[in-house]
Amino acid sequence: MKVDTNRGLFSAVVSVAAGLELNSTLRRIVTNAVELVGARYGALGVLDEDGSVRDFIHVGIPMEQADEIGSLPQGEGILGLLVEHPVPIRLADLSKHPSSIGFPPHHPPMTTFLGVPVRVRGEVFGNLYLTEKRDGQYFSAEDERTVMALAAAAAVAIENARLFELTRQRELWQSAVSAIGTAVLSGTDSGETLELIAEKSRTLTNACAAAIALPASNGVLTMEIMNIDGEVATDIASLRSWLGKPVPRESILDRAFIEGSSQIEDQSSLGQQFGGGDQLGAAIALPLRTAESVLGVLLLLWAPGTRKAGREVIDLVESFTSQAALTLVLADAQRDKEHVAVLVDRDRIGRDLHDLVIQRVFAAGMMLQGVAHSPGTSSEVVNQVEKAMDQLDETIREIRQTIFDLHTDSESDSLRKSIEEEVRASSIAIGFDPSLSVIGPVDSAVPSHIAEHLIAVIRESLTNCAKHAQASEITVKIEVLSAPNRELVCTVIDNGVGYQGSKRSSGLTNMTRRAEECGGSFSLVAHPDGGSVLTWTAQL
Repeated sequence: MKVDTNRGLFSAVVSVAAGLELNSTLRRIVTNAVELVGARYGALGVLDEDGSVRDFIHVGIPMEQADEIGSLPQGEGILGLLVEHPVPIRLADLSKHPSSIGFPPHHPPMTTFLGVPVRVRGEVFGNLYLTEKRDGQYFSAEDERTVMALAAAAAVAIENARLFELTRQRELWQSAVSAIGTAVLSGTDSGETLELIAEKSRTLTNACAAAIALPASNGVLTMEIMNIDGEVATDIASLRSWLGKPVPRESILDRAFIEGSSQIEDQSSLGQQFGGGDQLGAAIALPLRTAESVLGVLLLLWAPGTRKAGREVIDLVESFTSQAALTLVLADAQRDKEHVAVLVDRDRIGRDLHDLVIQRVFAAGMMLQGVAHSPGTSSEVVNQVEKAMDQLDETIREIRQTIFDLHTDSESDSLRKSIEEEVRASSIAIGFDPSLSVIGPVDSAVPSHIAEHLIAVIRESLTNCAKHAQASEITVKIEVLSAPNRELVCTVIDNGVGYQGSKRSSGLTNMTRRAEECGGSFSLVAHPDGGSVLTWTAQL
């Protein structure tokens, strides 16, 4: 009998070590333990860092019956006793033990019991539970020694499977880092890159949702990215309502951002803090940090009743978020470097236009003026020369406008850009694109409070044109005048029906008041060729 037991144990050990996939290895351990001692039911409870049952692999109970039983054991009663005191336990009738709490509905009856801890590197990895010996006898001391021997051998298989699983996980996370780096180098904008970070984090941790919160311009941490598993999207629909909202104070997101360290909740309270009614499971908030600062926070959420990632995976996510944050910083630095190179090139072009092209055009104009004033020059030639000189003057103004445009940072807030957008937006109501001319350093010379009035005046004047002017041509001219008085002048000319009295009185009052607040003036007069001329000024 001893020989048969040893042979069975040897076969079981060989079977347990037959693969490297962790879940399959754990199931083979339970199956072989049941067969070795002739038990009807068996299970392996895998423990979390806090001693709770993280996973429960069982054999003997049909899947349909397991579904009727409901949620898996949480380590209470006899199972909890083995968690608290990890030593072998043999019971003839587990229902008579003081720690017994009975069975839930639909659970099969169990009497005899054998429990053995499984230790990996000296720490308890989980506990092996066996019940209901098939021959009706009690579990013997020999059964206990056999299962303990199997548990010792299984520890080696479990360690190998864990190392294999960890190596595979590291490869997947490193692949995710590479994908983010490739996206950044290919010119993907920061929003899409953050979306990719959230998606990779969610799929590799089996979370139901991943979100990223970033500090807004006012410094308030705000929810910016939300990536939800499509299979559970309807169950946690209110998560999308978090987008754009400030992060609640004292939440795990807020703590992770302020402290710069990972925060974990076994039962997330974020649903209530954000004002949603969805029940959520575990949550982990990880800072996107570099050596100098925290750029934002990555949030991972699990549905109620599901298992959150283990400590090894969380360590990998922390490493991933640090590398992702560094990639984002490097990407910003690269974009800044490229932007500076563009500005330097624009400065060179502007300098060449000013020092070479304008001077040559001006010299050509002087030569033409000399021809026009030469003795014997006919009046017809003088007229033609004056027209050519006018065109040269207009060319010089356009070149100067181009120089100003070259020195305008298109990626920053620009009054020039705001003016262009306002005029472009009015074309929908007017029915055509008004002509626009911006002359002078409007971005550098016009303070913000005057800029706000200017935009409002442009909007009001173009709205009036759309409602009342019946014009086919509209010209908007914005000019910064220097000597003798620094002044901003806005002129809007249309070829419509002209000013019709009280129809525009409220708009005129508003524009007059704005001019007075800026130390300027306002006028609306008839154009000699029909239509009207609106002039609004502000002192600089």
